[in-house]
Amino acid sequence: MKHVIGGRSAALLLVLAATLALGGLRGLGAAESAKSVAVTVKATGEVLLTAAGTKSERGLKAGDRLSDGDRVRTGADGRAVLVFTDDKSQLKLTPQTDLVLRATRAGSRVDKEVDMAGGTVWSKVTRQQGEFRIATPTSVASVKGTAWWTRAGADLTEIITEEGIVALLSKRTGEAVDVPMGRTGSSDGDHSQVRDTTPEDQRGLERGELKRVAVPISDGVQSRTLVIEYYE
Repeated sequence: MKHVIGGRSAALLLVLAATLALGGLRGLGAAESAKSVAVTVKATGEVLLTAAGTKSERGLKAGDRLSDGDRVRTGADGRAVLVFTDDKSQLKLTPQTDLVLRATRAGSRVDKEVDMAGGTVWSKVTRQQGEFRIATPTSVASVKGTAWWTRAGADLTEIITEEGIVALLSKRTGEAVDVPMGRTGSSDGDHSQVRDTTPEDQRGLERGELKRVAVPISDGVQSRTLVIEYYE
């Protein structure tokens, strides 16, 4: 695993920064940028966005801002990385994932909830500002300073914790268990259990390469550049 910061990688950083900056030119005024809560730093294959309050889908591209209520869906070959701009928490979406971003602002703090209908997502929370939860059909996972995978289906949710601790709550019974680093938690909505993570649990789950990108951010009054490290 390495940082991408020099030579050809530096050129890539400039290209990514330019791409994200152009995202602001695709009809994103200061007001729209100010109300956004996350930015798309990567989108490959089929990645579709349904903006809050609309029914039509369009392709999601690197540089697109995301707001409360936006739905992101990946197809069979789709992958995306979304980063919240208040604390750089990130979501890495794998193929066949469907989720809605929920975010409530309170000053500089943003409380975040990701409503997952299904799929697999890797999440990284480092300098947490506000609450961060992932809700699935059966469970709710909440964290502080951690990295973990969420697999969500209609009848079962699995949490694979790589760093820190994730609290896994069953929706129907209210039963809660802590899933620490190196352990896997599962819940069917009625019962939860925690066990050691196995190689089979981790099959197909890779963080990817650590990269860095500069993202232009505006709150409607001032503009700044946010440097984000993310796993591709």
